[in-house]
Amino acid sequence: MADSDTPRTFTDRIASAVLRTCRVVDPDSVLSTCTRDHSGRTLVKLRAGSKHTATELASALKSVMPLAFVATEQDLLSGENTATVSVPTEQDEWNLADARASNSKISKTLRSLMTVLFLLAVGAWISHAHTSAGTVDYAQYANDRDI
Repeated sequence: MADSDTPRTFTDRIASAVLRTCRVVDPDSVLSTCTRDHSGRTLVKLRAGSKHTATELASALKSVMPLAFVATEQDLLSGENTATVSVPTEQDEWNLADARASNSKISKTLRSLMTVLFLLAVGAWISHAHTSAGTVDYAQYANDRDI
């Protein structure tokens, strides 16, 4: 896909967005391949220009796209290094963000606090039920017509 072409498919739009992001760091970067796997993830491979390495390109992409899987690969035939970006699906992004949020310190603290408060509430309920079990005054429920 040439730079002047308008992206037509979803995969083309993702590849264009990744390439634009790379060009901020390395204006000479080139899109090598763009594929889409069976689960909907888009895999984009980029070659770095002469001024930067594929590793520098990959670290720049990782800082801009924190939920994407970014790596560097070496083509065994040509010896060329490429930065590879696996753009997650919407469900992948949701799962990754949820996992990161669940593992945060504040989330763990709130979860612990919630458990303690729940156990205190259950303990208070049991204590109240146990102490007032024998003191129920059934006379207040009696009807004048009851014999």
